[in-house]
Amino acid sequence: MAVARELCRRPEQLAKLAIESREHCSLYDNRNEGFHNRGVEGRLSDRMLDNRHLANVLVQQLVGSDRKVGTVEAAPHLDFQYVDYQINPLRTTKSELENGESGQSSGAGGMDLLLSNFQDRTPIVGEIKADTDVNPFFGLIQSLMYAIELSTPSQLTRLQKAFPGRFAESQLGPGVDICLILLRYPTDQISQEFLALTSSMSSFLMAQDCPVSNVVRRIVAVQNPMSSTSLSEFTIAFGHGDHSVW
Repeated sequence: MAVARELCRRPEQLAKLAIESREHCSLYDNRNEGFHNRGVEGRLSDRMLDNRHLANVLVQQLVGSDRKVGTVEAAPHLDFQYVDYQINPLRTTKSELENGESGQSSGAGGMDLLLSNFQDRTPIVGEIKADTDVNPFFGLIQSLMYAIELSTPSQLTRLQKAFPGRFAESQLGPGVDICLILLRYPTDQISQEFLALTSSMSSFLMAQDCPVSNVVRRIVAVQNPMSSTSLSEFTIAFGHGDHSVW
């Protein structure tokens, strides 16, 4: 909590780091590589720990439906379609990263879900926070890292190659969305304060004068109590960015 509060006190530092990271990632080109060598209809890894059950229930619900679509109440512009799970933009076979580690190893894990906006096919970095995981702020930081990596020209080209027809071929403005998916999120005071801090930071990052908003179009959090059969229907917890919509 203290770290989240401090970052929200000086949000420009996170924005500056994000833009510097994107400039660095833009130098990296692995557009001829696939994102992985497995199928796309599996289960999240055990790194989800005690929350993996709810997360996997959601993934299987999306994968098993005809359209693989998650819908957002009263906000059809936020409806999303499932594309893949646990991909890492930096994965590259037969190479190594700057620290000497294998580039292929970065294909293990990665963003929880790769989604696309159902209306305009914008790529979405999806991060699941389930049940007892009360820290969506950390999820925002994770998602921002993946969005920065995925937003470079070479990665957007790579998405087209790896998932033909799933994403828009050309796009004006910011090219990636972030969606935090809260499953059975707690209502206690600490959990709600984490959510408020996450919303506050997202609001700063999506402000028109923040350079991150030139890369990421919108940051939203959606929630589902996972208490009915409508496991792919969500309500908005917060939303920032894409200023013509909110």
